Amino acid sequence: NIKSVGPGVIIFRDDLNRWRETLIVQHNDNYYSVYAGVKDVKKNVGDRVAANESLGINSANEFYFELRHFSNPINPKKWYEEQK
Repeated sequence: NIKSVGPGVIIFRDDLNRWRETLIVQHNDNYYSVYAGVKDVKKNVGDRVAANESLGINSANEFYFELRHFSNPINPKKWYEEQK
């Protein structure tokens, strides 16, 4: 089960060739989370999501996650630790 790392709004959803179904969630303070390789997507562009809300399931053995602040990629480990 793939869950949102925090509350936000779905700003992108599309089936990308290499990454399959991909979602981007915009969070407060210009943070963005990217989820690729999602199957049975439950959300559409414009939908609000809560922290830990299900976005879908892993489509295969491959799943990609990325966290960005503005356009800069950041290590999500520290961000997860701060959220606990």
